[in-house]
Amino acid sequence: YTIKSTNAVGTTDYINFLVGNNGATEAMRIINSGFIGIGTSTPEMELEILRDGDAVAQMLTNYGGTVGSSYMARRALGTKAIPSAVVSGSQLIIVGARGYGSTGFSSGTRARIVMTSSETWTDAAQGAELRFYTTQNGSTTITEQMRINNDGNVGIGASTTISARLHVISTTEQLRVGYNSTN
Repeated sequence: YTIKSTNAVGTTDYINFLVGNNGATEAMRIINSGFIGIGTSTPEMELEILRDGDAVAQMLTNYGGTVGSSYMARRALGTKAIPSAVVSGSQLIIVGARGYGSTGFSSGTRARIVMTSSETWTDAAQGAELRFYTTQNGSTTITEQMRINNDGNVGIGASTTISARLHVISTTEQLRVGYNSTN
């Protein structure tokens, strides 16, 4: 393998990792911002993995033990040197998706799940909730569709006041419940 850095000083500095026959293929690049690109020489975030063809996949493998593999995000306000508690409404992690339209990728996520703090956190109180967003066909506007509050109440179409275990608000049919004796 070969590790190279550009000779020039300035905004175009990078380190690339070359593999293959005499280092003919770039496998990874770290640009001057610290962003890492795998399969791309121009990463747009801290880590960008690009693959031409089948889906990009990440794998976590766990053998033995009592706890499975996990994907964890941590959030604090303040700075690394002086962190402070998250407050009510702080987004803890966002899992979102963007698609390619006629001329480019969408400017924002069009479907996402957001995990949010529901109170200012202390070491003894750390309430959280889940919010689910989608974009209707023929639109580019993402809208919260469902929320699971810190108390387990579920709101569909109700994002602020969820006053029952299941709270449904709609301008059309409110709720349909069916029964099938064979299931």
